[in-house]
Amino acid sequence: MWRSHFLNMLVFALCTSILLALYFKDEPRDQIRFFLKVWVLMVVGALIVAWIMYFLGGSG
Repeated sequence: MWRSHFLNMLVFALCTSILLALYFKDEPRDQIRFFLKVWVLMVVGALIVAWIMYFLGGSG
């Protein structure tokens, strides 16, 4: 379907963040803030892990 792993990661983070925000927060304002925090943490965290794996990956 999609050939970009980065795009897949963004869509997964989006869907997961929406569901977590709806499940854990009651007020719309809190849901939006929680969604943004979780989405940013997931994307930045995945990029940091990818960067570390790139430099520790060896000759592959």
